[in-house]
Amino acid sequence: MEYKTAIRALRGTVPDLSKPSMAALAYVLRHPQMWPEKYAKRGWCFTDCRQCAMGLTAVLWPHAMQLSNTTGRMQGAVNPFSLPTISKLFNLNYAQAKDIFVLAPPAAQESPEKFADFLDLIGPAP
Repeated sequence: MEYKTAIRALRGTVPDLSKPSMAALAYVLRHPQMWPEKYAKRGWCFTDCRQCAMGLTAVLWPHAMQLSNTTGRMQGAVNPFSLPTISKLFNLNYAQAKDIFVLAPPAAQESPEKFADFLDLIGPAP
């Protein structure tokens, strides 16, 4: 299927937003009106942990982040920006999480919509 056609098809479906998934994250990234206020105020910034996809994940699903935390703590709280936490949450290995959330292609880093397209292209976690 052609890239643009595949992306259009994926954009039309609404995933279960009550729990974290790559599809849910991609959907919310495309719909800034759904962003929590404290995330929306700062806006998208791929290189700022509070304003990237991991930051949005931490704000949208804090309970799930706590349950999946496998690392140390950050000032006494769960460190939502650790790759082990993200990898467990999205059922990825460490290298996959790093490739997606840290080393995404430059084009995917430009905007939340482009990062959502990137998530759709790599598909759901196994």
